[in-house]
Amino acid sequence: KTFAGQELSTQSALFIYPVSSGVLGLSFQKYGFSAYNLQQAGFTFARKFGPLLSASLSFNYHQLKIAGYGGAQTYSVEGGIQYQISEKIRMGAHIANPGKSSFGKEINAVIPVQLQFGSSYKCTSKVIIASAIEQIMDSEMDVKLGFEYLLINWLALRGGVSANPFKQYGGFGINYQKFRMDAAASSHPVMGYSPQIALSYEF
Repeated sequence: KTFAGQELSTQSALFIYPVSSGVLGLSFQKYGFSAYNLQQAGFTFARKFGPLLSASLSFNYHQLKIAGYGGAQTYSVEGGIQYQISEKIRMGAHIANPGKSSFGKEINAVIPVQLQFGSSYKCTSKVIIASAIEQIMDSEMDVKLGFEYLLINWLALRGGVSANPFKQYGGFGINYQKFRMDAAASSHPVMGYSPQIALSYEF
């Protein structure tokens, strides 16, 4: 859920299936409230190119419904790449909607072009520090910094900050056998607190 105490929320579901040449993924997301509803379905293929390099490509279908204005549909693509520089350092990049897909001129809603660059550093077997630079076109650049501390072998504590707007994050992750739960909350200077929770199971 996004922004506690308000009707605005996000729900997502993801299914991943390994194949001989890589990994296939199906994703579904719903965002908005009763008068504004945005849904997205995506198909992703990811694979490794040797022991250090991996990449992914996604094709997305977007459907927008606005009360009193009707609806619209469109498509977009996104891709990512990750490279392991050493045992402790990883770097990655991601681009979403490079073709600048939109819902058309009749509906004033956009699918942003988004660029992200990130890295992670594994300080010890228990501590990971991650950083990212995010640029959404026609918006100011955002810089993010986070950390994860493995308290015990099945419980991790997490925290972080972002610069634009200034937000604080805190949460934890539980990884027990094939079950995983991640919970977090962020603090926005205007919109307040936003709780998040994710559940996953490996068959």
